[in-house]
This record gives sequence, structure tokens and C-alpha cells, in this order.
Amino acid sequence: RASLIRDEISLRLGATTAGARARSLQAFAFAIVKSFNQVSSFPEPRLLKGRLIDQDIREMLEGDVADGSGPEWPTQLGLSTNGSPVFRSELREWIARADEYELSLDRIRKLARERQKTEWLAAANFRQKFNLITANARPFSYSSTSILKMAEKIVRRGLPEPFSGLSHLGVDDAQDLTFAGLQFLDSLKSQGIGITVAADPDLASATFRGSEPQALAVLEKLWDLRPIVLGDVFRHGPEIRNAVAELSGR
Repeated sequence: RASLIRDEISLRLGATTAGARARSLQAFAFAIVKSFNQVSSFPEPRLLKGRLIDQDIREMLEGDVADGSGPEWPTQLGLSTNGSPVFRSELREWIARADEYELSLDRIRKLARERQKTEWLAAANFRQKFNLITANARPFSYSSTSILKMAEKIVRRGLPEPFSGLSHLGVDDAQDLTFAGLQFLDSLKSQGIGITVAADPDLASATFRGSEPQALAVLEKLWDLRPIVLGDVFRHGPEIRNAVAELSGR
């Protein structure tokens, strides 16, 4: 589907553009970081997959158990739980969200005490050591969250070539944007780039993975927008729409 959209956009533009015309926000952010690194004579960035990050977390947890170091996890999170794929996945998401909001160790410690969440304190201590080790082991490597944050920092100072001529950006499925994604879009707008955002809050499907529940409200306030609500539904016909309206109205 994405390939078809790219081809259609290319035909309608009738002009050459830098790179793919339709891509994910992370892929676009990666392209900006890559261009900046090339201009700055930095090594080419690397986008880390979740599987590799999970592996790093597993090895670090196993190392903590082997040498008796690491944070003191709550008793309900025993050794068997800490080694499970589900736990590692949840810990990876927690670290990503803490990094995304730039929560310091002291801030998390304060929140953990206030809300009596000892697991937050353990996770925060683990995160500090994990980020330090991975930064040294894999410089210029980024997660799906950190690539957005790095791209935002670059764009705030100006768009690198070949993106300096970018005039407009269309964003679909904005209901699933994360906080880092919203900040990245704001950095692009700060450089005078026009942005058209399309979203359907009823289709939000990534809140459990860190998307911002109030993403549209954030953009409305940030950019002083007045949303345009479509009067017609294009996803399905009237029969399905009537059934959905009847169920949602109960």
C-alpha cells in the first residue's frame, strides 16, 4: 500500500524529491540524522531494532544476577519474572518512555517515593546503567524513540541538505503519535514547513506502546489549530456505519 501511495504522489508532484515521498516518521527522522552526520563527517547512524534492545536487556539482567549486582527489584518481580520475554519487553517500553520525557533519575526517585512504586526505582537504576553501557558499546545508534529526539535537536538548528528545500509535510494516523513524534513535528514547523495532519481518534491503537492519548489536543494548543472534521466516513459504507453508530450509542 505504501508503495502505491509513493508512486501516486510522485506522479502528482511531477517533480523529483529527496528520498521516498511516503515513509514512517522514524524513517524520515533517520534520514535527517543520516544527512546531518554526513555533512558533519560523523559515522552513519544505526537504527536499533527492538529485538536487539531486548537482547541487551536480557544480557544485562543475567549479568546482574550472576555477579549479584544491579538494582533491587521488588519481591513480586522475582528472578524468574525478570528473565521472561514479557518483562524485558515491558522494561524496554518503560525505558523508552522515560527517555522520551527526559525524566532524570532524581525525578523518578521522587515519583517512586510519592507513589510507593519500588519497581520504578529499580527500573530507573537499571535504565541509568543500561543507557551508559549501550551508548559506549554502540555510539551513533538509536532506538525508535531516540532517533526522533535526535532529529528534533538537529532540525531546531536548521534542516540539513537535502531537506532544506522541504516546504510541506503530510502526516497520517496522527492519533498514534508519541510525545517524541509530536516534538519532532513541532521542530519542523518551527523551520517554516507547512504540515497537514490527518487523524481519527477512534482508531488509536498504539497507546499501550507509548503514543500520546491527547496527541491532537496537544497539536491544537501548540499550533493554535482549529480542526476540520470530515462530515463523511470513507472507511466503510452506510450499512456498517449505521451498525457502528448503533453499538457506540448504547
